[in-house]
Amino acid sequence: YRGNWWLIPLLKKCENYVENQDEQEKLSRFGGESTIVPSFLGKIEDFPLCYKWNESPHVYISANFGREKEYGFHHIERIAKFVPECVFHLYGAPWKSYQENVVCHGSVSKEQFNKDIRNYQCGLRLNKSDGFSEITAKSVLMGQYPIARLDYPMIPSFTNDYIFIMLLKNLRKYKEPNISARNYYLSTINKFPWSKV
Repeated sequence: YRGNWWLIPLLKKCENYVENQDEQEKLSRFGGESTIVPSFLGKIEDFPLCYKWNESPHVYISANFGREKEYGFHHIERIAKFVPECVFHLYGAPWKSYQENVVCHGSVSKEQFNKDIRNYQCGLRLNKSDGFSEITAKSVLMGQYPIARLDYPMIPSFTNDYIFIMLLKNLRKYKEPNISARNYYLSTINKFPWSKV
């Protein structure tokens, strides 16, 4: 807001909606109050419950070219060797991995991505600052067990590599779909006062 200081008085007068606690805290620094409502731009019905357990959990992450570090590709490269039971799928940006359990897909169509992730068990969102990402939304809607760096209700988060690795190792234990988290987000995603969804 450095160049847009004039927005601050408007934010204080507006009814503000944010997607998570991270955004809410940032807005409050400027005196703006807000309500948390996670949003999803896709069609919720396109992501039905389809979770299937796998002894070698498949986890996925996506980043745009030039933003690989921000989205966590380097993080995956660093910790993958400590979680050999997991297969990590990197989408979006071109990437070369030296880890045996990292699969680099590069840029694929949204249709191909959505088809692929139906067979996986966990969507990862490793950004340090974020809204409610489509990766997280799709993962939880399909009954998977997403993991995020930031705090979201009913989604495990982490503050260091040890916790992150333990969360990944725990994925093998989840033999049934994540119904409780799915139901929670079905009741909260896009639930704006003006929405008929």
